[in-house]
Amino acid sequence: MKKNDVFDCVCSGYGADGEGICRVGDMVVFVPGALVGEKLNIKIVKVASSYAYGRIEEILSPSGERVESVCGAFKRCGGCDLLHMSYDEQMRFKSERMKDCIERIGKVETKILPIIGAESVTGYRNKVQLPVGISGGKTVCGYYAGRTHEIVENGGCFTGSEISEKVKEAVLDWMEEYSISAYDETSGSGTVRHIIVRTSEITGQSMAVIVINKKNLPEKDALCEKLKALEITTALYNINTKKTNVITGDKTVILYGSGEIEDELCGLKFMISPLCFYQINRAQAQRLYEAALSGAEITREDTVFDLYCGIGTISLAAAKYAGQVVGVEINEESVLQARKNAKINGLSNTEFYCGDAGKVTAELYRQGKKADVIIVDPPRKGCSEDLLELIIKLSPKRVVYVSCNPATLARDLKFLEGNGYKTKNARAVDMFPGTCHVETVVLLQRQNT
Repeated sequence: MKKNDVFDCVCSGYGADGEGICRVGDMVVFVPGALVGEKLNIKIVKVASSYAYGRIEEILSPSGERVESVCGAFKRCGGCDLLHMSYDEQMRFKSERMKDCIERIGKVETKILPIIGAESVTGYRNKVQLPVGISGGKTVCGYYAGRTHEIVENGGCFTGSEISEKVKEAVLDWMEEYSISAYDETSGSGTVRHIIVRTSEITGQSMAVIVINKKNLPEKDALCEKLKALEITTALYNINTKKTNVITGDKTVILYGSGEIEDELCGLKFMISPLCFYQINRAQAQRLYEAALSGAEITREDTVFDLYCGIGTISLAAAKYAGQVVGVEINEESVLQARKNAKINGLSNTEFYCGDAGKVTAELYRQGKKADVIIVDPPRKGCSEDLLELIIKLSPKRVVYVSCNPATLARDLKFLEGNGYKTKNARAVDMFPGTCHVETVVLLQRQNT
């Protein structure tokens, strides 16, 4: 097999990013956009030692699960991967991917509960981050193309809110009217780098953050007028003068309003600041947390450790049932928000610590603190081995593992299963319809209880 060869083949499965898997002889060929069961004519575009990549030249026999994309920028924009799939097929892919990772990588056998699908697959993002740049000598704003920093303009992403599109247009109008330049990644010059919009469908509040490459925002009053005309609750600018891929800098300045918006989740109020972590799909986050807490079986006799706690969303939801909750989070702004949110909700049975999850948990262990239930919700890289070893030492009755990466989840389950825990069940939750990302909730039980 070599580049530009053409073959007829049948798609038999999916890869981790939703690409179709075909076989040509002994060679596995990954074909983006292919659906299981389809007969395809493909052209080889890249060949490695044991696999290749192909491009669909013609769909000879289409799947009944193939649908027309609802987005005109699909395939160019890097935001969504699965808009050619019916929603039922998306959920099947995500559930199967989770199950395959747990069984193949983790070597774990467990009960797989039905995936929790989304009631709405549009307008679900309560946070939108739009890069601003220069292309062909003109200002552009949209989303990055897959695996690049090329900005694809999109006249309104179907996953975002209507107000985010209006804020984008208002900022671009302000830039044009006052000759304010867009950031140029190549030279490091220019002013506006990103537009961030956060919203709450429950309270109707909204926040706009303009990330700039300067110490001060020019023409502040004019921008505020435009944002106030859209009834944006609060506006801020963030200073990021570093030549980096990181979106925001360390300093944020309030233009007007409180600098926060309020949302509600699991019957609790949460104040959300510009840079803190908060689940992007609120409706699915509530279902995710309900699934996690129902499995944890928390009682008033229990002490709960919530590691990677963010602004305290699941910590405070657990605090309604627990005797004591201890939250750990490395982001200082999120810890301050968590403490504030605990006070707002009248939950005095909580403590929040700022620091690396492993280091803080090690200190809690040295102090003799005990945990009956441990909840972990790590980043994509999963838990460190040091933290997993500490969980074993703390020996909680139950561990609830919330994961955004089935592969690292499976690796960590294998470790916990080899050290006295049994995986009772696992459940996928679709937090991001249209994308290949899948969230998972897993319950583990200590075997000697």
